[in-house]
Amino acid sequence: MIISKGIAKSRNAFLQDDILSIDTEKQRELKIALDAIFTQSRRKDIFCIAIFGQNRALGALVLWYFIAEGINFYLSNKEFVEKKDIPNFCDQVLSISEGNMGLNDLEKVIGLRKNPYFFLGITPITSNSGSIFLSSSGTTGAPKFIYFKREKLLLNAFNCIERFQLDSTVKVLVPVPIGHMFGLGVGMIPSMLSGASIFFIMNNNIIKFTQALIGFDPDVILITPALAKMMVKLDKTLPKKIYISAGERIESSLHHQFELKYGTLANLYGSSELGAIATSSTPHSTHSNYGNCEELWPLGEVRVIVDGENEGQILCRHEFGFEYYLDKDCSIDSGRNQNFEWFRTNDFGKKMENGSFKVLGRLDNCINRSGFLISLEEIELSLQSLFPEINSVVVFEKRGKESHQDETLVAVCELKETSQLGIKEIKKICFQEMGRHMVPDEFFLVEQVEKLSSGKPDRKKVINTY
Repeated sequence: MIISKGIAKSRNAFLQDDILSIDTEKQRELKIALDAIFTQSRRKDIFCIAIFGQNRALGALVLWYFIAEGINFYLSNKEFVEKKDIPNFCDQVLSISEGNMGLNDLEKVIGLRKNPYFFLGITPITSNSGSIFLSSSGTTGAPKFIYFKREKLLLNAFNCIERFQLDSTVKVLVPVPIGHMFGLGVGMIPSMLSGASIFFIMNNNIIKFTQALIGFDPDVILITPALAKMMVKLDKTLPKKIYISAGERIESSLHHQFELKYGTLANLYGSSELGAIATSSTPHSTHSNYGNCEELWPLGEVRVIVDGENEGQILCRHEFGFEYYLDKDCSIDSGRNQNFEWFRTNDFGKKMENGSFKVLGRLDNCINRSGFLISLEEIELSLQSLFPEINSVVVFEKRGKESHQDETLVAVCELKETSQLGIKEIKKICFQEMGRHMVPDEFFLVEQVEKLSSGKPDRKKVINTY
């Protein structure tokens, strides 16, 4: 193993971050050390281990060990600060020390403590059954947890290997959290399965990211749309690579600008429950619409339909998806994958004549206007495409104070500092280029739209303000 302050350029290195570079020989040594910690007799006393998904080489290696050995674990996307952060069904909590102290003695690096609040409800899940639990990002009220069988998560990853042509000659940069399905199911697991070298970035920012692009020289890079926007603004010349974006839709003008500077930008559609579902066309695929970021093609044997004649809710049948939603005691909250029925994504989409489909937005962000069901996200993307001067935009429907008043469609636009755009000009172009039912009634031009920590607009704050 090489301990480095910088970034190791050797293709020999299998797992890397800004502290460690673990080659395949050291990986085998660490596997033996992990066997000594997680002995067969000790495993019998463990039902599920809670672990925070740090973007670190050693943390990824431990996760991979759990997957390979069939040790049940819950992967959290945030640190364990309060009692409520750890599900009751986890009887053990694992921590990994920062830095490289005592790496030759993993007992000093890996801490395992009991969860005093452990409680197991009625569940079909047994110890050491290769069960993987993730947090559900789309629930309100009592938290739900997503239960995967490891075999299905691995088969899901093979779809990504095939789509992005991953193998042992490829280097993959993972700056997105492996505590989420994008980083785990599209980044870490497919890379480990294919033997690709991986560089993880913890607490990513544009400086760390550009340093890794230059120092690690990856072939495939996972990014978010917010990061793509930052890269377009950079005055840097970098070799053209394959970038995979997920989390929200990318508007076509940003996609075009990005590909001119940096290479392929594949748009990935997926969910915590189903993993990777579809992507836009890539250089390796046989689809005829390469370069179109909006039209998506399902991976492998995944089937996608639109519940409507042309537009409607997107339904997905994915035999490698999750098994159940669970409550905090590991009891089944609700099931999905029995008999592989259609999963309702709550996304609004459109089917295309060439066999692909488009995601137009979330169903709960759709409104009925002049007899048309329209997506607010579709309007936002249209505005950003028509006006490159718009950095960020939030569109929402404002209800009248009186019951008889019509709803007003409002657009709050963050403009670039150099922009001279005015509301009259925006409205004029909108009526020329967009359907009348999609043109907002009111525009607010602001210096800054409030953002979440993820870089996305804070819709709730914007709506409450305007």
